[in-house]
Amino acid sequence: MDTNHYMIKDKDDIIYIGITTKNIEERLKEHLEESKKNPRDKFHCYLVNKDFKNITIELIEKCKHRNKHEAEVQESKNINK
Repeated sequence: MDTNHYMIKDKDDIIYIGITTKNIEERLKEHLEESKKNPRDKFHCYLVNKDFKNITIELIEKCKHRNKHEAEVQESKNINK
């Protein structure tokens, strides 16, 4: 399972760390669309009132994992750095 571990920033502040099997730019687009349609969690509610031009996504690392659990363990490590 190939995964992209990424961080989303508002200017210089890290506001979210996640994982995806998709292209990270595609994933950012999905997050921004979700915040417009149905902001159901703290992160998406945060995005509702933000200027999207200040929101960026950066690749932390590309990894190969045996399963989703391994990917989530690595995600937790990235969050706790």
